[in-house]
Formats: sequence, structure tokens, C-alpha cells
Amino acid sequence: MGSTFSALHIVRRSSGGPASEAIVEAGYARLGWAPHPGDPDAGNPLRRVAVLPNPQGGATLLDDGCARFDDGTLRALAVELSRTPNVAVLVAAVEDSDIFTLLLYADGHQIDALSGPDEEALGPELTQASLGTRPALWTSACGPGSGPFPSAPLPTTSFAEEVMEAWLTAAGIPPEHASLQFSDVPYAMIRSYVAAPSAAPVDGPAPALETYFDPDDCPHLRLYPGPWPLAPGEATSLKWIVLCSAGGFDGLDLRLDFSEVTGDIHLSSVRAVAYPFHNGQITSPNPVAQAEQTIGRDLSDGPISITLGPFPMPALDPAARRRIAILLTPIVTPGPGSAARIGLSLGTCAPETAPLPLPPARLVAAAPGWVPRGAHGPDSERTPSLTEAEAVRVLATPSVLSGISILPGASDAARAEMQAAAERFVVALPGCADGSLTLRTLKHMTPSGSIAKKQIDMAPGALPPDKLWRRAFLAKSDMQTVAITLRPPGAALPMAGCSLQMALRPDPEEPGAEDTDPAPHLSFWMIDHPEAHAALGLDHTGFAALFADWLAHAQPLQAYLARAAWIPEFDLYTDYAHTPYEELTGVDWFRTGLNGTMMRRSWCAARLRFLSAMMWVSDEVAGDRVDLTALSAVADVERMGDLNRIVLKPQARMEDLEAVLAPILPGAVG
Repeated sequence: MGSTFSALHIVRRSSGGPASEAIVEAGYARLGWAPHPGDPDAGNPLRRVAVLPNPQGGATLLDDGCARFDDGTLRALAVELSRTPNVAVLVAAVEDSDIFTLLLYADGHQIDALSGPDEEALGPELTQASLGTRPALWTSACGPGSGPFPSAPLPTTSFAEEVMEAWLTAAGIPPEHASLQFSDVPYAMIRSYVAAPSAAPVDGPAPALETYFDPDDCPHLRLYPGPWPLAPGEATSLKWIVLCSAGGFDGLDLRLDFSEVTGDIHLSSVRAVAYPFHNGQITSPNPVAQAEQTIGRDLSDGPISITLGPFPMPALDPAARRRIAILLTPIVTPGPGSAARIGLSLGTCAPETAPLPLPPARLVAAAPGWVPRGAHGPDSERTPSLTEAEAVRVLATPSVLSGISILPGASDAARAEMQAAAERFVVALPGCADGSLTLRTLKHMTPSGSIAKKQIDMAPGALPPDKLWRRAFLAKSDMQTVAITLRPPGAALPMAGCSLQMALRPDPEEPGAEDTDPAPHLSFWMIDHPEAHAALGLDHTGFAALFADWLAHAQPLQAYLARAAWIPEFDLYTDYAHTPYEELTGVDWFRTGLNGTMMRRSWCAARLRFLSAMMWVSDEVAGDRVDLTALSAVADVERMGDLNRIVLKPQARMEDLEAVLAPILPGAVG
């Protein structure tokens, strides 16, 4: 057993500005804590705080309430302090000397997270930069005088403090501050005393509840009214997230309604856990409250109403930005071929609170009809990983209809055509005319590591005249991702969307950095379910015709009309994103150095990125590597300019198509 401690470090990108003590005091004030002028050992409750300036102009902050484990205060404080101009904030923690976490904050957001010895131990609520972008990101956040920051994976060591100290030193934190603990600070240096805020009475305002959606934690909600695939016979935890902005109650009233139940789906238990939540993220791994109730019944038995408690929720100021995130987790085990629709509503034991309807979900547990040959790797006895097993189910479940086109270039004329195609897609969804449209743009990363982001909500009819939209596809705007999502009236989440994504720009120091020609990925998608067709005003046939018309003008390198439980999303600077088919190729994309390269023209002109029953492959991609005679035996092949339109024959199998196209599939590396 070794030392366990946590601390916050303020990094100055430039000299000047308010003193660190003043920045800290203002940050605590925004969290609801006020200076306490008396003896730091008198009164209760108190937070005793030490702020130790350093020669670089920054400071190290130690809070006795977080001396061993951050109770959420340091993370919440880091968000507030990082809003100060030219200031970055690091939250460091070491557990038993061999496990550490280091969080980087800038401009009011957590932008990277390091952990050792296993970075996969980080929670999904934390933003984590890719290895390739991390050094530039840290240099930009911590200032030009910082660094160098390593670009390689974190070294494995038995002493986490050594690795963390190296990163803190590169950021400008004195080595002697890296492992400083509150117990090491002389009493005379404890200058700032902050008193706890007065608690609101429990019988105060009714707790305000609102739903919160996270696409990584709640994929089953994102595809509704389409189904989310489950593994038959395996217990699965589903998740709904509710934000509470008032609190002051004890207990949750939960109702679960089940319909369209086919086969056997067993509900074993329901769990609720509450965490501090601030500025879009959970700020502490320590729960505020938690409760679990065993159910032990089948969904076909009808609706269930339960009370989860005790579940004491502290009072919150509704005007503050701080919230509490309540994670509701039913645990279900589906039988083979089973399916169901689940609806939930959540209330509290406070009588003034009306039940909050939560987004419903559809579930299905059907065995896949096609398992790509790479799913088990070259050794057929190898057990697929959880990611591979989910990718197989995703490919087998037709919840989303996608039109994916990968284009040979990004000339001004091509960009204008892509913008016009996106506008035609929006117009083709009459059900969204009175709904809402969200436009999100991300620029290419600058040499300093920053990524400019914008997101606006508007009515679909306002899209063409909007200033941001008019500029989004221009080369001079330097956009890496332009995405729109459309939500029909009354829908909890978007049901359709369109995106343009460009290849990531390589690091000039990396091998192959001269390969910069992009293959723009323009994708259209809609939830593929009769309810979604009715809400959007477009069915499968209309979508396919719209996409085929676009391809006749675009002449892509490759394209797909796909049906899977997957919304097309590709590489971002914060994360590499493979297609579900690429996940099953058996290729180690990281070790081969291919991550970040599969949106370049050199790759997309040589390898397919997906496989579907209807696809378009250009002569440039097919070349002389595809046996057209063998292809004609399993698929109908039609010429469209330089494209081969390939449609799997009714009597053929996807395995047959996969075998014929093997020379140009992504697993054919080398």
C-alpha cells in the first residue's frame, strides 16, 4: 500500500492577470462556497484550502476535503477556474502509488484524461485525446513554454507518481509540487477558508428532472424507434440518465411499461446511482446516492411500479449550473428471438413532482444471419471480443438505413454538389418541416492543437440561408466535420441526419505525412422503422431513390446502401472510428499504423470500408483484382458510368459476396 492523494494545479499560459488566490476564491464562490474569516479549525462544515504559488506564475491547490479522493469539488472547480483567460487546470490523483489519473481542463471543458497503468480504466464520461493529437493539445493548453509532451503510449511503471510527475513538470508544475499532500503543508500556509453554503430546506422547490442523452452510454435510445440488438442469453445493463437540478428528497418512483413483447425477456433488477454533474460531465466517481431492487420476472408479465430507496438526494440551488445525474439501469436477459418495447417514467417521493416520461427503447435478440469471416480471426477457435460480438449484432440488425458515399476528391465543384445534396435530403423529409435541425461543425486541428467547434439549433427551413451553413462546405472554412441531425415534432431524439467528414491531417513528423489527399465521406441516414418512416415522411424506397440520384452525379470511389444498427460516423481528432465491418477484419489498426489513414484517397481507392447487399464500386477500386465472372454469379452487376452497381442476388449469401470481393476488403492489408 502506498500513498493516496489528489491535488489541483493552475497553469499560466502567459504572465499577468489576477493572482492565483483571487482566481481560486472566485471559483469556490461560483460553486457556492464563501470565504470564512475565522479560525480554520472552528465551525462546521469547513473546507480548508492551501494555495501554493510557483515560480512559473501558476499554483498548486490542496483541499482537505479532497486530500485523499476528489469528492467532485476539484473537478467542478477545474471547470470554473479554466474559464479564466490564459489559464489551464490539471486535476491529479494517485491511488496507492501505482494508479494515477491526470485530467486537463481548458476554456471551461475537460479536454484530455491520462491514467496509468491502464488508460482503459478511465470512465466513459471523461474526454480523452488520441495519442497522435495529445502532445499538440497539451502544448496549446499549457502554453508555448511547456513540453515536450511524449507522443508514445504512457510507460508501464510500478510507481504512478513518476509518470504523473513527468507530465506535470512538462506543464510547468515544479517537481516538488507533484506529490505534495495537504498534510505536508505548514499550518501557517493555509490561507483560504471557505464555508459550506446553507442548505435549502427539504420542503423547498420541487426537484426539477430532465432527461439527458449520452450516445456512448445509451445507444439503445439513439436508434429508437428502431431496435437495439442484445446478445441472447446474456444479462445486459441498459441505461437511462436523468438530471436533477433541485434535490432535497429521498426515494425514486419508477414505472416500467412493456409492449410488443415476443419470446422471453427476464428483468432481474433495477439499479439507480446518482453522481455530481457539472458542465456536461460527471465530476466525481463517488456516488451521492444509490439503491437497487431485485425484480425477478419476465417482461410479458406486464408493467412494474417500484420505489427505489432509501435514496437521499441533497438539496441544490435550481439557479446554479450544478446538477445531479441519476443513472437508471434495468438489467435484462433476453432469450433467443425475443423482442420488446420498454417505456419508463420517473418520479420522486416529493409530492410536487410530476412523473417524467423517459425516452423509450426497442430491444431485439435475434441470432445474426451473417457473421463476417474476420469475426473470429485466422484461428476459428478464438472467442470474439465484446467489441467484435457487438459489431456482429450491429451488422445483423436493420435499425438504420444509411447511404454512405466516399468521393474521389474535394474540389470546389464537388463541395458545392455535396452541399446541394444535403439540402435536397432535408427537403425530402417533410415530416421534419415543423421539427428541429441541429448543425454541428468541427474545424481541422490547428498546429497548436485547438479544434474550433460550433453547434446551432434551427428550423429545417432556415438551413440554406444560414450563415454558418453557407460557409460550412467551403474549402477556406477548413471544416473536418459538418453534420446535421433532424428531429420530427414530438421525437425525443433525432431520426435522420447527414454528415460530411474529411480525412484527418497527419502530423508532419509521422511517416507518410505527404499522403494528404482526402476522400470525403458524405453520409445520409434515417431510422429504418415504420414509425420513423411515418414521422419523417420518407420510406425505404424514397430514401434509396434519393441516394441513387446523388450517386449518378457524384461518381464516388465506393458507396453503400446499408441497413445496420449503426449511424455512419468516421474519424475525429479526438477518436478514430471504424465501421462495424472494419471492426471484424482481424486487423490491428493501431499496430499497423493505419489509424487515421482510412479516410485518405490512397486507402479508399484500394480497399472497401464496408460490405452491404447493395453497393457501388468504381473501376479504380475494383481494378483487375475482382473476378467479374465470379461476382456476376452471386450479384446483379450494372454499369453506371465508371461505377459497378452490385446487388446481392436473392439466392446468394453475404458470405458469397465477401469471398468474391476478398482482394479489396479492408482485411487484405499488405
